[in-house]
Amino acid sequence: MDTNNNEKQLSMAERRKNGLLWVDTGENMNQQVFTRGLCQDFNQTRPTETEKKMEIWKQLFASCGENIWIEPPLTLAMGNTVTIGDGTYINSNLTLVDDYEIAIGKNVL
Repeated sequence: MDTNNNEKQLSMAERRKNGLLWVDTGENMNQQVFTRGLCQDFNQTRPTETEKKMEIWKQLFASCGENIWIEPPLTLAMGNTVTIGDGTYINSNLTLVDDYEIAIGKNVL
């Protein structure tokens, strides 16, 4: 049986689940475009637009804890593969290559 051929037929969700390497098949392009747009929206918020930032975070991440703070700019590939725990502070210029799951725990600085 040709394992490589079988691997090529898997969706990216199946590849992630099975611990296989990322292959850019284009299937996630819509998610990446959506995420880039949200990152751009977040990066252009004013310091006083706290509620707007929180709404963007809820759309960006798989889950987002309470009492978090993220300083812009932020760059993500997928967004929906990232979880952030309660009480976390993320300083400026964070770039995540989040083709696979990234978990940021509670009270992380």
